Amino acid sequence: MSFTVRSLIDLPAATTRSLTPGIGEDRRISWAHVCELAEPWRWLGEGALVMTTGLPVPEAAEDQCAYFEGMHRAGIAAVTIGENMSAPPLAESALEFAAELGFPVLETAYETPFIVLATAVVEAAQEERARRIRSTELMYAALRSHAAEDRIGSLLDELGEVLGCRLSLHAPDRERTGAHGSVERISQQSFATPLLALGKPELRFVFAQDARVDYSLLQHAAGIVSSALSIG
Repeated sequence: MSFTVRSLIDLPAATTRSLTPGIGEDRRISWAHVCELAEPWRWLGEGALVMTTGLPVPEAAEDQCAYFEGMHRAGIAAVTIGENMSAPPLAESALEFAAELGFPVLETAYETPFIVLATAVVEAAQEERARRIRSTELMYAALRSHAAEDRIGSLLDELGEVLGCRLSLHAPDRERTGAHGSVERISQQSFATPLLALGKPELRFVFAQDARVDYSLLQHAAGIVSSALSIG
């Protein structure tokens, strides 16, 4: 499972609450960094949790909106501001603006060191890496068990169990021009990629509506199925 804004809020040790309740809580946090600069988006980007004592937070509501918008545009996951530290009062209009953007503004209790939040993010990333490695090992083990062409259905089933989705093979879709190795979204939670195999079939993945998709594992699955078809 990925570490999200909701994960952070739910973590008792983080003592962090949302000032924009219900907003952006599914946004993934991949790393955390203290930044007391006025334009954190110039140094930090996609998936970052910005932690600040509030020094760079402007006083004027209009400038607070610009501060939140800059981070949102850069793909920063969220900002958390130390409670009762250096931030001026946050304008209600600025928080409403952040909510409209879908950008979460958080507040961390004064007594909680930011290292607690950063450590939680690092530990979650390590767990995610271990999970990905284990899933990859299981998929390649499946290839060894179901390499023959007449067992391709069993291979697809086993890969689907590891990935948490349904896999199927289809004739190539001539209307799409996705290159081999690229995974293309064909609907909200359905994906497809062409395979390097006889007839260039297409491998499709269908996930549940709320499932999280790990694209790197889809690439491994495509390579595994291509190998199985070539062996067969």
